[in-house]
Amino acid sequence: SIQWVPYVPASQRQTWEAEATQETGRPYRVTELGPAGEEKTAATRAHYFPIYFAESSLGDASGILGFDWASDPSARAAMLAARDTGEINAAAHIRLPTEAPDDDPLMAVFAPVYGGNIEAMPVDQRRIHLKGFVVAVLRIGDVVAEATDLMPSTGVDLYLLDSSASPGKRVLLSILSSGSRAEPSPGTGPAMDEELYHSSSLVIGRSVFTIYAAATDAYGKKRVAAAGPTIALTGGLAVTAILVIYLISLANQRTRTERTVEQRTAELRALNTRLVERTLQLEISERDLRTAKDKAEEATRAKS
Repeated sequence: SIQWVPYVPASQRQTWEAEATQETGRPYRVTELGPAGEEKTAATRAHYFPIYFAESSLGDASGILGFDWASDPSARAAMLAARDTGEINAAAHIRLPTEAPDDDPLMAVFAPVYGGNIEAMPVDQRRIHLKGFVVAVLRIGDVVAEATDLMPSTGVDLYLLDSSASPGKRVLLSILSSGSRAEPSPGTGPAMDEELYHSSSLVIGRSVFTIYAAATDAYGKKRVAAAGPTIALTGGLAVTAILVIYLISLANQRTRTERTVEQRTAELRALNTRLVERTLQLEISERDLRTAKDKAEEATRAKS
């Protein structure tokens, strides 16, 4: 899904909820996930990053509206880092209200949006002028599957690793060939001691994602010479696909967000113009009333 996620201070939470309810035509509240994965009202905190708009290629995305990204530790850390640096950042091991625990893992990419030119802003000014984030959520399994069409059907294991995560959360996805002796979900990832393998990394903000493809014994010694380029191509294609997909998603959403901002800005300018015109009319009416009053008083004094 592609989302617009505003920065909402605690003091403005009720205002945002009321405006979103009026705009969407359905009850809107800031929520988070409980220990068992249930959706509940978000706890009180200094600020929130709730999903305000969302579009999904899979259909209706209204079920995630209001979810507070700040309630997810991985997402919150990535968003604060993006806010301070002005650069895109990413987080894995995330969950949304509509996702079941056994669903494919998700990756979220956060692009900060500011009110002004961030190039001239120090960190404290970036924090003040932050408007929110454009967020792209990718289903990791779908992304990797699209990149592995050229992968051999047997003899090659493929891993997607979050190299910057703690050891127990390092493996995001493992696609093991038939007959592989590797564990389906090793906690820290593969040993990386195979004789024939390829490894490529993609850096997004402070996160490092690594594709690791390795030939197994089933691939056969006679095919080793030809396997090298294939395995390298598999790893390289997977990394390239991830990069291209999330960049396209962000580019499209940035365009839609800019159009929305331009439309809202034009509406505000038109409203401001009408307010100015109305103020001038009131000032003219007030002057006319004062003039008429003065003339009436003068006429009264002249008669007396």
